[in-house]
Amino acid sequence: MTEIVTSALSLLVKAAASPAKDAAFRKSWVIATLKRLNLDPKQPPKDFYSLYAYTLVEALHDQPSPVLQVFRDEHVQQSFYRSFSDKNWTRLKREIGESVERNRETGEYGNLPYGMSEVAQDFISKFQDLVSRSRSAYETRLENKLDDMSEMLDQVLKTRSAEEKHRQSENPQWAEASAAQRLTGDVREWFHAVGYTVRREWKVEEVSSVALLVEVPQRRPGKFDLVVALCVEGEVAPYHLESLKGLVEEVGAAEGWGIAHLRVSSAARELASRSNDSLFCYSFDELIDLEADFEPYIQWLEREVQNQHIDTRFVPLACRKEEIDPRTEKSFGTSMYDWREGGLDNYVDAWLADPAKKHLSLLGEFGMGKSWFALHLAGRLAVGWRDAKSRGVARPRIPLVISLRDYAKQTSVSALLSEFFFHKHRINVRNYEVFSVLNRMGRFLLIFDGFDEMASRTDRNTMVANFWELAKIVEPGAKVLLSSRTEYFPEAKEARDLFGARVAAATHAIPSDGPTFEIVELVPFDDDQIRKMLSHLLTPEKLEVVMGHESVRDLMRRPVMSELVIDALPEIEQGAVINLARIYLYAIKRKMDRDVSNERTFTSRADKLFFLCEVAWEMIHTNQLSLNYRDFPDRLRACFGSVVENSKDLDYWEQDMRNQSMLVRNSSGDYGPSHKSLLEFLVAFRFAAELGLLEGDFLHLISGPDESNGERLSWSEYFASRGEGGRLAHLLGFDPEGVEKLASNFGMAEYNPVIFDFLATMIKECDSYQDVLIAHIKSTASALEPFNLGGNCANLLAQAGGSLAGISLHEARLSGFGDTGEAFFDISLEATNLSKADLSEADISHLNKRNANFTGALLRGGSFLDSPISADHVLLDSHGAITVLRSRLPNTHPWVQPMDSAALHWPHGDLHEEPVVVPLTPDPKESWAGGCGIFEWDDGEWGCTDRSGTVIRSSATGEITQSFQVAASFAVTWGDSRALMAVDRSSSGYTWKVVDAATGHLLAVCDEAIAPIAHARVWGYRPSVNGVLLRVSSEEETALFEMTSANSEWVEQARFPVGTAHSIGGFTSIRTMVKEDTVYIEGPRSEILTYPKSEFGDTLDDLAVARCSAFTPDAQRLVMSNDRSVWMLERDAGSWRKAWSRSVSSDVSAFPAMSADGSKAVFAFRTGELSTWSLADGNRMSARSFNPLLRGAQFSRESDLEESDYESIKLSGGLIGG
Repeated sequence: MTEIVTSALSLLVKAAASPAKDAAFRKSWVIATLKRLNLDPKQPPKDFYSLYAYTLVEALHDQPSPVLQVFRDEHVQQSFYRSFSDKNWTRLKREIGESVERNRETGEYGNLPYGMSEVAQDFISKFQDLVSRSRSAYETRLENKLDDMSEMLDQVLKTRSAEEKHRQSENPQWAEASAAQRLTGDVREWFHAVGYTVRREWKVEEVSSVALLVEVPQRRPGKFDLVVALCVEGEVAPYHLESLKGLVEEVGAAEGWGIAHLRVSSAARELASRSNDSLFCYSFDELIDLEADFEPYIQWLEREVQNQHIDTRFVPLACRKEEIDPRTEKSFGTSMYDWREGGLDNYVDAWLADPAKKHLSLLGEFGMGKSWFALHLAGRLAVGWRDAKSRGVARPRIPLVISLRDYAKQTSVSALLSEFFFHKHRINVRNYEVFSVLNRMGRFLLIFDGFDEMASRTDRNTMVANFWELAKIVEPGAKVLLSSRTEYFPEAKEARDLFGARVAAATHAIPSDGPTFEIVELVPFDDDQIRKMLSHLLTPEKLEVVMGHESVRDLMRRPVMSELVIDALPEIEQGAVINLARIYLYAIKRKMDRDVSNERTFTSRADKLFFLCEVAWEMIHTNQLSLNYRDFPDRLRACFGSVVENSKDLDYWEQDMRNQSMLVRNSSGDYGPSHKSLLEFLVAFRFAAELGLLEGDFLHLISGPDESNGERLSWSEYFASRGEGGRLAHLLGFDPEGVEKLASNFGMAEYNPVIFDFLATMIKECDSYQDVLIAHIKSTASALEPFNLGGNCANLLAQAGGSLAGISLHEARLSGFGDTGEAFFDISLEATNLSKADLSEADISHLNKRNANFTGALLRGGSFLDSPISADHVLLDSHGAITVLRSRLPNTHPWVQPMDSAALHWPHGDLHEEPVVVPLTPDPKESWAGGCGIFEWDDGEWGCTDRSGTVIRSSATGEITQSFQVAASFAVTWGDSRALMAVDRSSSGYTWKVVDAATGHLLAVCDEAIAPIAHARVWGYRPSVNGVLLRVSSEEETALFEMTSANSEWVEQARFPVGTAHSIGGFTSIRTMVKEDTVYIEGPRSEILTYPKSEFGDTLDDLAVARCSAFTPDAQRLVMSNDRSVWMLERDAGSWRKAWSRSVSSDVSAFPAMSADGSKAVFAFRTGELSTWSLADGNRMSARSFNPLLRGAQFSRESDLEESDYESIKLSGGLIGG
């Protein structure tokens, strides 16, 4: 029974002793009693126990004491909880009926009145009425499940049992041990961690237990107590303690401890309490409590949940999960988890209950509620942990909420955790090893919040290194939830690769035992969630004002915006322009003006903003998102100089800036933003001012609306030049800073989509923003070190919708231009003069460069030659006909029209001729080429597929010869006929199947077999001579299985002692593996060929640097490529030699196709080039380009390009000068 329920019943019992006759007095007594219980008489509470206590007071205030004793009964209360949870009141009514019958015999409640069933029904009705007044039915049912600890703890017990079974399945020796022996293993490990010494271990057969003789250190150094620890199966019972007493006497120990995995009987506890402190009994959790006190942390967590109003204002979140085929990396749709049906809460609960599940990564854009949910989840588990501890039952994992923004202050994750345990929360554990042991034992849920905040610069190497740093503490038994901004990853696949532990830090191999994370992504709020969130904060009238503005509702899709929108409500009501940046503008202005009007501050709004902007830039730039109170004086001196020279003035300014500057303080005295996006707004504000582009309402935040007689100064000049008394001058507007100062600030900023979004909104208040930004770009030509100033200005201009077409940027330095991750923005470079410009660290591949002037420009290192249109698949039939699948890049570029896919066919194999074009209709749900594809059929025919089905075409004419109502991936031979390998998406999942080409009948289903290799990481289907070939690789093993018309199961064809851990080369390196003295390479028919390592000699290095490889049909030639070369190895007299090598300008975009006689190959490159090559000498025979972006562009030989780059430029329609 909780404290509030006990208190309510005590007050009711006292009142029942002298009942009030006057109805008005009874009403006032109810109100007063609710207030004594800290309950609001006007608003029912939201947590379950408080709501139950509220109902007791309202429904039973006029009932006699015997009735109250019935509702005090724990069995009645438990029945109530379960009845409400199940929405079935039969259980409660039955329990009350049985209580009444029992009372007739025992009189335990006293003299019960007639009509207890009516009293119960009235109580139920009152409770349900309060529920409807308190919140929605779903919210209450959800919180009821969480507050109903018996249900939650039942699940904990099931989870513990499932985790133990999983542990046994992973460790056969552990499974063979008895329960007492397994407990002893855990106890020994725990004793070692806390510094206890085990001197002896022996079996105690008569009680099926294991005894340990243990030295337990005393507080005095060098002193210890001798303890016998008896590890028992099942529950500690009195007979165990009798046996333990004899063992203690036998060895002369000071104490005896009876230890069970989960349960201790009440009789055993009673017996121990009478042993004069010589016998004790513990569950394993209670044994841990002796040396690890988590109560202070749990209390902090509960306070944090309350301080942030998560306990009363949390709104359930929805999420989605993209379903990816691990074999092909194709997406087969998205699973949605609606908040009305439990959403993210239910998903995480199921994940926590599944011992075999991966770890979990929660992605979402800024302000979507990641940190909100982390604390909400931790708060739920903390309540469950405390309740389980008080009941003496199995406890849920302790949720450790660890902010990764603090990582920048530490040298390692272990140092971060040490800070978390020993300093931040002062958790009483002996050492770091205690954490490691408890982590391995599954006692923690590690909630790492803010993976994107671990480093100040988000280059790929740092991101990967940070992941593997976190991986060091993700041990077997651990559960980890890791949150991050979605925009931290350039593309979804990069997130999947990283969280799937498939990428390694620079100079390191991929560890074989890295942790893997499944990924779920938060979904923006819908209108009902917005209404629910605001209902906690606004009156019904003001709520309707907000909901009536579509633009405001769109901003509120991010929960973080709620309080900012409320601060900006007056402007919204007046019809002001609304966007994300302006909401921050209005909210900051109102907060600061309110402080002034309340006489809570003496510094000006301008000075506050200046200080906040300077601090925000330092925090973002260094990724240390807090400022300790001890550091305020130095920051103030740096910002305000002589104004704060006097120590008394410094004290005033320090107090004012700390207390009235929108920064919030934690218990350690660190000041930081309530949300990172506030810093990002302030940094954007500062950059706009430094660029000379702060105008309109944004400028008035500094200057005020009536500064027509003011001066124009730069940002730094304005705050440095003060008049008498430190007063700031009247400000007309900001002039730009000089190029060197801009370079050291805006030029040092890494692209951040949130900052640039704010910044683009701000600068568009200035009519001349395009001219100003272009002038800044031009100024980089004379700068000593512009860093990314030119590139950032160009990116900002693109994001604001500007253009560089026809502009002269002669000698401009554009490092960082286009380096915007997943956020692509179009800006035309058509006819732009970029002569002698530095584009070596720019990515302008996706931009229109037609007729631009690149003479003398530095271009090498950038990817300007890559094309948005290229060939994804290449076929070459026995008669020389060439077929390719041409498609655009996935539609991440907003200016590119829906994917332009087509099959192009050259019947005679001459790429100089115009092809037969077969338009294909992509499926927008498919991530890989829109679900379009081509494949080989019979000799003289080929197939193509799209969302409408599959057709077979003549190689001679391109005409349709057959059509099928199924989307096929490739063709197979099935007995005496041809069949199609297709994907069935008729159910919620997907299934690979073999379909008869003539009848459309299902011939076989390929996905129903159990994985034929344990811990498989790579799957792949290929056509075989007689059916379908399945290749499966784990880290240490690879096997080939075949399914044919003669059987319906996978039949093993071959097995090899190599896997992903032995692969060499690039992204297709699973085709080439090396172990000891043998090389394993995928052959021309998907078989695996083996060669002695010695056969390759020096050419083994060529295998290692290859990113793509393909055999000729006779397996005597091996054509390979990477991003700069194509070469061929040839086998001669039992050894391999390099026959030729040619430079190229990019990676291939598809695997090369080989002619049947092995004399010719067709290559497709990311530059858009498609070409045929003679394998005899490595010369191109014919070529064409799909790249539409370089036509008419001018280049010169004095640039830093290689000959292969010039060939690609000419092929794309560019012009090469002298």
